[in-house]
Amino acid sequence: MSAIPHLIPLTEVQHLDPELWERCRFSLSSGGDDPKAWDKAVRTATVVLEERLRKLGKTEAINPDATGEGIVNIVFGKSSVLSGKLDDRQRESYRNLYAGMMAVFRNHYAHRIVDPSPEVGGAIIAFIDLLLKTLDDIDWGSDESEAL
Repeated sequence: MSAIPHLIPLTEVQHLDPELWERCRFSLSSGGDDPKAWDKAVRTATVVLEERLRKLGKTEAINPDATGEGIVNIVFGKSSVLSGKLDDRQRESYRNLYAGMMAVFRNHYAHRIVDPSPEVGGAIIAFIDLLLKTLDDIDWGSDESEAL
């Protein structure tokens, strides 16, 4: 039973990325059992991830209109700010992971009313939290603090 808080991160919200929790908690405070609240929270979580990628990858200077997978392609492209910091295989793996998130979840929630169950909504938010933490583990260079 001691593993449950680690398996269900939303029971321990202090472990979530602070910006992610700050943005999502308002939707969820209206009722954690309400699928409409989870729809809004997941949509917001995907935007938090997209914005973090945009800031870290400095995509505004390259293509300010980029969204979703376009941002991912800029951030993890061959001539990105990560060039020389990740080898080609790592960079491509990150690109595939984040592009998959954008295609499977971000696009779906951005363009439809989904109303997921609390379990599904929570799992997606926990996944986005993991993706945000994974971004924190990448060496973005000396001006990482400016990007955040």
